[in-house]
Amino acid sequence: MGGWGVPGRMMHACVGFIAALTLMSVPTAAAAVSVSTSASHAGYTGYTGYTEHAGHAGHAGHAGAGSSLLADPAAKDAQLVYCLSPAQRVPLLDAAVSLGVASERSGDTVKVGGQWLDMEQWRARKKADFDRACAALIASVPQPAAPGGNGGAPSGWLGVLVPIAFGALLALGSAEWRVASDRRRREGDLLLARFAAFREAYSQQLHDWAEAEGRQPDPAVTRARHADLLSQLHHVGSMRAGCRAPAARLRAVLEDELAVIGYDAWLATRIHGADAETDRLLAALREFENSTRDLVDALARSELSAAFDWTAGKTTGVFSRARAGRPRAAVRRKTGKTPEPTSEHPTRRGEETPEGRAVGGGTVREGDTGGVSPEKREPEKRDNAERPT
Repeated sequence: MGGWGVPGRMMHACVGFIAALTLMSVPTAAAAVSVSTSASHAGYTGYTGYTEHAGHAGHAGHAGAGSSLLADPAAKDAQLVYCLSPAQRVPLLDAAVSLGVASERSGDTVKVGGQWLDMEQWRARKKADFDRACAALIASVPQPAAPGGNGGAPSGWLGVLVPIAFGALLALGSAEWRVASDRRRREGDLLLARFAAFREAYSQQLHDWAEAEGRQPDPAVTRARHADLLSQLHHVGSMRAGCRAPAARLRAVLEDELAVIGYDAWLATRIHGADAETDRLLAALREFENSTRDLVDALARSELSAAFDWTAGKTTGVFSRARAGRPRAAVRRKTGKTPEPTSEHPTRRGEETPEGRAVGGGTVREGDTGGVSPEKREPEKRDNAERPT
């Protein structure tokens, strides 16, 4: 189940399977209802079929079936026994009064044509009226449901199968959802752990910049952790569509502004002064951490969440500085010429200018103080001269 990248696919499968079962059950249920109805009609007509007056009693639906059993002595006898039973004599006379074939009832007698007749007399003199009242009485009694035969089996089978199948698929979808959610959470935790390892190594290297006088900080550990973080960002971006673009933006920052500090960058920074550059990179590292946590939150969020609330503003700080720090390089790529440095676009390391000289990949302009006023620069020079090598 862990191979399903998106739990929503399992829910789609559940819905499709239940819909298929529903479509299959419609014709089967209709057939079962038809068989059940036929059995009910047959049971009723077997009990009331001898009367030829069933239509007059208001039960036209059974008249055809009743007329077909007029010659069946067993049906006639069954109806007669029922109507003449002690428990049904009074209800039968009441039915005669209700139908208008008798004017009133008194005890076990009815008044017909101005004469009081008991049950036997009434049946002998007014057989048609007796049969009509008897048929109406039997029809008014609730009929027992037809026994479930083979025709009702499919309906009962589907009634059991559908809930079981739905429950099984729901449990399967829930388990798949849980597995995918746990996997995303683990990958998010791993991303944070790899960022923490990179931050530790990168911060240590920045510290070595400021402290080292004649030696180069070793970037081996930083480079390894930088590669691990890049790999995890690529993996996280491939797990969910909503995380692809944020992960790509973080990789771009990691490969550019927060790239591993090599010898050329270290030497240029030592010439310019490491303090300002260190502060800038530490600020970029903090912005990168905030954006990474936003990405982890988006990764762990439910599939039903709307677009994970990712906006460009969450990572604007890191990315805008990464773009603003390279305006002259962009101009040089477009025009083939290096623009003059200005206060808005100062010279950065690794860029050559007509007036400057490139040292170890960094450019130092004549009279350049690295963005620090001469008054503040002099004490730094004295401190560096007094510091033992």
